Amino acid sequence: MVDHNDYYRAIAYMALFTDEALTLSLKYTKKKVASRQIKECLKKMNISSAEKKIGWFIHNGFRSRYHELDLYFRTITEQERDEYFQIIPETQLHQASFVRSHLYSLPGHTVAAFDYSLAMLLTQYTLDKKRISRSEAFSYQKQIVELVQQGFASWEEYIKSFLVGYCFHFEISQKEHSRLVKGFTRLLSSPSSPLHTLPFHSSLSLV
Repeated sequence: MVDHNDYYRAIAYMALFTDEALTLSLKYTKKKVASRQIKECLKKMNISSAEKKIGWFIHNGFRSRYHELDLYFRTITEQERDEYFQIIPETQLHQASFVRSHLYSLPGHTVAAFDYSLAMLLTQYTLDKKRISRSEAFSYQKQIVELVQQGFASWEEYIKSFLVGYCFHFEISQKEHSRLVKGFTRLLSSPSSPLHTLPFHSSLSLV
């Protein structure tokens, strides 16, 4: 039987973006991620009230904006898309450009893993800080795992979705993108990766 806490951590720790965290994710069953690392992640994401954001990431998340842009661009002409880019604020250019450039190459759910990992990370963090009860945490964890297993077929598919979500939210350099791809490739391929002992569709006996 798979330890459900190991499965939760596998999802949650993907939301940490440093080389150290990616390396640590290979050993998460033996060592707990430091609160400092999680705080750095929350700061980068501009998340101040973690316990208030869990439900948003589960039910809406950044994927809601992705889907909104994707649907809009599919309903207008190429000329109208060009005109749209002439009037939107500069702060919205990256996400709009990202969606437009991937308009017919990515499935609609593709950025959802980014939301689910953040939701799981916030759940683990707020439970450790006693900001939510164990019953609340369990309810969130159950919802997240069900969404993850219903929406994806494998860890590889999930990680690809996470990377797309990350690149949608953050405007990163090619160097940063290569670093992330390298880190997650290692997570998938390393003989020491815990993902090899966690079947993606594990039955966790969530009762």
